[in-house]
Amino acid sequence: TRVRMKNPGERIKKGESFLSLVQQGKMLEIKSPVSGIIAEQNGGLLDDSSMINTEPYSGGWVYVVEPQNWISELKTYFMGQPYTDWLKTEAVRLKDFFTKETTLVMQDGGEIRGTILEAFGPEVWEEFQEGFIDKVK
Repeated sequence: TRVRMKNPGERIKKGESFLSLVQQGKMLEIKSPVSGIIAEQNGGLLDDSSMINTEPYSGGWVYVVEPQNWISELKTYFMGQPYTDWLKTEAVRLKDFFTKETTLVMQDGGEIRGTILEAFGPEVWEEFQEGFIDKVK
């Protein structure tokens, strides 16, 4: 339902929180994938945070970052086959996580939710934060 963002000119470090996603009082802290200085912020997200979901490859962008340690940090990223293997493993873990948390079956068609974590309580959000977001290298 809203985002909390850093401002242009602020320094960020790889692995530290640089964006908060808030929905009905529940929050996820997104970690920065790179160290640098925020050159530009998408202020439109402050007015319409839904763009982060509805337009992730256009209007839903978050920041333009001028990296500071790009060459040394580049060595820490998965690339090629290691990335493909990691992605497959994470997809299975994600499916298992939501299978464990979901008790309702939508055989009758059910109701499609706008976001996957929407119906879950704060404890599931915390578990998701710790198990997926905080676990990223």
